[in-house]
Amino acid sequence: MDKTKLKALICNKIWIYQFLSDQNNTVLLYLGTEKNSGFLTLEFLKNGEIEIPTKVGFRPAEYCLWDFDEARQEIIFMNQAGQEQKRAQLPIDAINGMQIINFHGDKKEMLVDVPHNNQAKVESRILGGRQMFFLPREFFQQSAFRNLSHAGFNVKLLDTSERMDFFNQVYEYVIQHPQLDRLVVSRTGDTAINSSRNDFLLFKSAAGMLAFDWFSGKRALLIEFLIVVLTENNQRQLDPNDHRSEDEMLKQVLVEKFAGRYEVE
Repeated sequence: MDKTKLKALICNKIWIYQFLSDQNNTVLLYLGTEKNSGFLTLEFLKNGEIEIPTKVGFRPAEYCLWDFDEARQEIIFMNQAGQEQKRAQLPIDAINGMQIINFHGDKKEMLVDVPHNNQAKVESRILGGRQMFFLPREFFQQSAFRNLSHAGFNVKLLDTSERMDFFNQVYEYVIQHPQLDRLVVSRTGDTAINSSRNDFLLFKSAAGMLAFDWFSGKRALLIEFLIVVLTENNQRQLDPNDHRSEDEMLKQVLVEKFAGRYEVE
């Protein structure tokens, strides 16, 4: 494989850093001294830089730049001065459409890409603007489109309303369009465009209970939420001892991983 092919394989995706505990459980790495510091994720840019799209307390020095050793077929991770820090293998396919990049060394470290479309390239254009409203196609109405358009939102219609499939399609679209900033995710046709005053994630309640059918937020935090939810759901489905319902899992993720970073109206 050459570097051009590798770019098409790893760029414009969000790779979640994980490591294996002594009990062989996958663990996310949360960075920072603050209670709500985000976990480490990497995004390979085609110019050789590495971005961290989640909110972390600090940037690890070894994840600033990347390159490819074509002779050894290894990905090289470097600091800001271009000094090599660590190496990793080429991505391998895993269950449920995931891909894994394994690091070399004694520590069992890896980067995991959750299911995606595997498209050859990410489209560089978007209809216009930085605000996007996600809605299942079955709930689309022309009047809603006009109202959202007047409010400065583009509308992305998705071909599913099943919750996890819907979340996964939202995630895929957002990471493929870095221009987006403010996002509203509505799974059941609610076309409200409310937003949090504090740039937190904003959810709605239904019958006095926290619901996950509508939420809004800024790009980085919303991506982080979707990554955690999709990863946790994959693990829940694979673990025969995990008897949580989907709703229970979602509430646990929100309360434990995003405390102080969401609001409910």
